[in-house]
Amino acid sequence: MLIVFDGPNCSGKTTLIEKINKRLIGKYNIFLTKEPTQDVFGKYLKENHSIFDSTTYLFLITANRAYHNNTILKNSDKLILCDRYIPSSLALQQTLDISLDFIWMINQKFVMPDLTFFISASEIELEKRLNLRKEKSYVEKNLSRKNEIELYRSAYCYMKDKLENVYWLENDDNNLNIDFVVRKIEEWVKKKDFYD
Repeated sequence: MLIVFDGPNCSGKTTLIEKINKRLIGKYNIFLTKEPTQDVFGKYLKENHSIFDSTTYLFLITANRAYHNNTILKNSDKLILCDRYIPSSLALQQTLDISLDFIWMINQKFVMPDLTFFISASEIELEKRLNLRKEKSYVEKNLSRKNEIELYRSAYCYMKDKLENVYWLENDDNNLNIDFVVRKIEEWVKKKDFYD
């Protein structure tokens, strides 16, 4: 079962995943993963984003996702908590003048999330958290927080029309209601008889 957490940088995705993992680790066999992958290929993509034209970068990210899907499929018997996935492509590759329909089309062969949580916060809160970071990513340097939120909101609306169980959650106070997220995960596990 694939559960995806996505949204603007500094929205609290990684912190939320850590809290959910701690909360559910005794109940379920959990596998944590993220995109870009943490291997040499994924790190290269993250560090060299600006040297590629938009089409090349789109296909490199897609190749990394294809590689990542092998890991997901090998762990399909587990509750997979994924930090970033297709929603990030839908949001961020719009900045490269690539249509949402095209981005969606090239991702159709991949494992689709069972649950998707878009995590966001206000522009002010995201900027405050971002200012605490020593190093900033390409996206953090080149997009305003307002623009990043708008791109993720667009991706959310697009995905909500394509898939079930897509949620938008605000995390301004870094105290997101973890009970809601855990409840949705447990409802889905029960509905799908995942561990029966």
